[in-house]
Amino acid sequence: MEHIRDVVAVKNFEFECGLVIPSIRVKYSIYGSKNVRKSLIVGTGLTCSDEVHKWWPLFLNEYCKVNNSQNIICFNPLAAKDNLELEKYYKDKNFFITIKDQAKIIIECIKHLKINNELSYLGCSFGGQVGIGLLSLGPNYFKKFILAAASEVSDYVKLSHFLQYRLLEENPNNLKFARHLMRLECRSPKMSYDDLVSINLEMSSESEKFENKMGLEGYIIRTKSMTFFDLNKYNFNRLVDKKIHLISIENDIYTPREKIEELYLLLKDSRNEISLNNFSTMNGHEAWITDGLSFYNIVKEFL
Repeated sequence: MEHIRDVVAVKNFEFECGLVIPSIRVKYSIYGSKNVRKSLIVGTGLTCSDEVHKWWPLFLNEYCKVNNSQNIICFNPLAAKDNLELEKYYKDKNFFITIKDQAKIIIECIKHLKINNELSYLGCSFGGQVGIGLLSLGPNYFKKFILAAASEVSDYVKLSHFLQYRLLEENPNNLKFARHLMRLECRSPKMSYDDLVSINLEMSSESEKFENKMGLEGYIIRTKSMTFFDLNKYNFNRLVDKKIHLISIENDIYTPREKIEELYLLLKDSRNEISLNNFSTMNGHEAWITDGLSFYNIVKEFL
């Protein structure tokens, strides 16, 4: 599928914390022709790259086989490695990026690029939380939402994140260890010993690449936005006549099914078409990436 990468400059962006930045450059990728009537906006995970083919090839390949009339657009989130305009604020204790900020930057990018296509949104994990922000802030821009593993994180994950922040405050070199903890959170609690050994080898080989790609402060800011995500702070009263498909992931200790059900209960009495499905897998939270082909088969009827 044709792939175009470019940058959009969003002017005078105001964060929830009150900070206004004169200009933020946001990288984005478009897969497929620009001359289509429909677009699927894909939210990133914590990997934070708009280049979907690099981190979700299994899903993208299947999607491209059958969807010639709808392109894919992906925007880099705030605090990605290349958001140089933000780096000088990272050490300011009053600076905080929320999921609402992440949703708002997508809306601003859509407006700046004058995208008038019929839009759907697909987001998983971090991207799923951003999708909830879009449900609240920008329902008029989207006709359909497909959100997997999208809700508040579990109490266990919150405690793990707090431990990571403490370790990173004491020694920035602990980023590699924090990454190990993150990957364990995203795996099934039914992992075998061989699975644990495999993760350790994988992390040892990718640690340097991960550190270069994520950046210490950006990693902390993005995970904090997930940790402190609170459904009670979102208002869905303006959400009308949308199709919303929620997907829980089996053996997910990061955003377990009961958390997805909380979102479903919040939305089910609204004037929208709501569904809740389960992705049966042994791979836990990150199965939407590692088992991209099976995940595509779950969501294809909604695309």
